[in-house]
Amino acid sequence: MADTKRTRRRNQADPLTKDIWPPMPVGRLACYTKLWQLELWLREIVYVELNARYGSAWVDRIDVQSGKRVQKPSKKRSQSPAARSIQADSRLTHMPTRERSPLSYNTFDALLKTIGKHRRLFAPYLPARSIWDARLEEVRQIRNRVAHFRNGHPSDLQRVNQVLDDIDKGVWTFVSSYNDAQPIYPAHRDAVAKHFITLDPFPWSAAGDGIARFGIAPPDMRLGVTIEALRRPWLLAKQTRPIAGKYGYLYDVRITARQGRGFDYRRFLEATKRYHALCCHIILDRMGNGIRLTMPAITGAAQIVDGIGRFVMAAEHAMLPSPRNDQDVQSIIGDWPEYVLGSDNPIAFLSPDMPSRMTGG
Repeated sequence: MADTKRTRRRNQADPLTKDIWPPMPVGRLACYTKLWQLELWLREIVYVELNARYGSAWVDRIDVQSGKRVQKPSKKRSQSPAARSIQADSRLTHMPTRERSPLSYNTFDALLKTIGKHRRLFAPYLPARSIWDARLEEVRQIRNRVAHFRNGHPSDLQRVNQVLDDIDKGVWTFVSSYNDAQPIYPAHRDAVAKHFITLDPFPWSAAGDGIARFGIAPPDMRLGVTIEALRRPWLLAKQTRPIAGKYGYLYDVRITARQGRGFDYRRFLEATKRYHALCCHIILDRMGNGIRLTMPAITGAAQIVDGIGRFVMAAEHAMLPSPRNDQDVQSIIGDWPEYVLGSDNPIAFLSPDMPSRMTGG
């Protein structure tokens, strides 16, 4: 009885676990939380950068694990382990989740294999390889301890926190670079920007020694479409004006309802689901009047122009006289896969002029 009392006193730092028996070791819940954060950031980084490099073929670049063999996905095999996991999960229709990406079902070891194989895409976000490899050797073991309900070592939490500290600045660089859109100017040099320039209410124009957005939007313009470029930090090549068909870039497309109008997001998403594969993310503004699409430029001008055209047409058909205050954006997002985000997600708004701690390590 005395041992039980002492254990419960030790667990007072974890109020969610203080009354369970057998007792959870102090710091175990916090350790799980930190591992959750680490894995989700790594999976998001891998998803975005592989998209920027390979477009829709990014799935073929991730490693999948079957038993002790790590294999590259092959069209000759019927299904990868991740695909089988997705299928098994989707069968449980009474308890659906929004996870549809193969990365969400990949093992941690396979995820790290992918990072190692394409390290140059992730180098701006990670510490030196020697430090990273040493840290991961410890994290792998800690993760196994947590996953298999072992007591673990008293310094496990400290070690996971150290890894989060190591990548904190890198995660901020990743997120803020995703909100650092650059003008495509002059627009006529890029096939995608040129095609939709007439829908931009305030296109980039020469102003003194630089460029600026200014002008007078047509009074009957119902929606505006702006197209800019996101350059990924790992791209070393000199910046090019036409980015269509180039790897390392994403088109940043924003569709905005004008004159006090809004969008029916559910209708918009349903009408465009055939074209979602062209996007890295679809971001819904919480005010109900804005949609942001990020699209890998390597896909090529023809497909992207057609895709944006379909999205714009769907936005027109989903337009409302005013934003719907009863539209639960978070609920709508929850009904769609991971690539649909809300504007309150750091990936949707955190820019280079907003210094922030990302990992809580």
